[in-house]
Amino acid sequence: MTSAGRARSAPWQDGLDELLASAVERGAVPGAVAVVADADSVLYLRAVGVADGRTGRPLATDAVFRIASQTKLATALLALTLVEDGVLDLAAPVRDVLPEFGSRGVLTGFAGRAPVLEQTRRTATVRDLLTHTSGLGYDTWHPGLRRFHETNRLPGLGSGLRHCLDAPLVAQPTESFHYGTSMDWLGLVLERLTGRSIDALLHERLFDPLGMRDTWCWIKDDAAALARTAAVHVRLADGGWLATDADYWSPGVRRPEFLPAGHCLYATAVNFLALQQLLLGGGQRGAVRMLPRDRVDALFTNGIGGLDVGRIPTADPAASAPMDLRGWKWSLGLLVNPIERAGLRSAWSAGWAGGFNTFYWVDRTRGVTAALYTATLPFYDPAVLDLYDRFERAVCAAHPVETDSNP
Repeated sequence: MTSAGRARSAPWQDGLDELLASAVERGAVPGAVAVVADADSVLYLRAVGVADGRTGRPLATDAVFRIASQTKLATALLALTLVEDGVLDLAAPVRDVLPEFGSRGVLTGFAGRAPVLEQTRRTATVRDLLTHTSGLGYDTWHPGLRRFHETNRLPGLGSGLRHCLDAPLVAQPTESFHYGTSMDWLGLVLERLTGRSIDALLHERLFDPLGMRDTWCWIKDDAAALARTAAVHVRLADGGWLATDADYWSPGVRRPEFLPAGHCLYATAVNFLALQQLLLGGGQRGAVRMLPRDRVDALFTNGIGGLDVGRIPTADPAASAPMDLRGWKWSLGLLVNPIERAGLRSAWSAGWAGGFNTFYWVDRTRGVTAALYTATLPFYDPAVLDLYDRFERAVCAAHPVETDSNP
């Protein structure tokens, strides 16, 4: 185990040590980094297991992970800063900024190999992109869209080709929640409005002011960072793990045509923690005020009204297991739980995850945020999910909600 130094352990910290060590020993994960913090300081930081099962390289607390859809928080925060500056209008139709967006229909089925498309009844807005009510989907979680990619030879996101986004909608805008490429399109909107790349925007407006020097949109040119990056381990049929060279990009991609703002980031646990602490601080971390509190509040409120995140099936079991998120809501960038769940995060906490089984949440009621990082597939692997549940319960038990004892 690689561990952050501390003068003296608290019982809850020792309990987390045991939980993580046990998870590695029983094969739930090949390795993991866990972090717990309040708005001002790191309360717990540990690494267990291996970063690469082929070499036995131990996982360190400064390991770099492919954080995939955790990127969505950074893009949402970036968008809100541009709203604050008057550059971005959440009510604006996407096609007003990107005319090429407006020509797509809604996939309703197939006639033989030919897709059957329905005309949209309304146009998606920038807000719809943030709330995943734009009608866009992911072929990983939508069988019809996966079939469309295959029958039309449309490249996947791993190709790095801008053409990969030229797929139809899978639902009418605003009528249902569909997790998909909305944030990738939002990145294109932000690039078009500012004339800057998503890489430059994220660094200039978020990462550099917050001192996030261990966060990258593109890492392949940084040998030192690559040497710290955890290999993605794939679950085998016998329950074991196989280390692979899996990445966002298909083999042979030297430099993508565009960086998808929904899933392009690499980061360490402590670096991404800066964004979590920014949320706990109501838009401020240390001396840096990034957003007014009301903008941050929008990330902890229901942004989809009577809609529900619901069940998300898988169209690619090697990449993801099905997800059951019935009763959950989506804000302007995060998954939120509108009700209290016994032993877990407070109601109206917010968080999300990355496709290589990285997870985080921000509990403003308790004043605590935490994250668990692995580098594993498939996403939502039951054993990894069970570890995350145990981790969350232990953190919440150690940080009970303060109650007013006065009569």
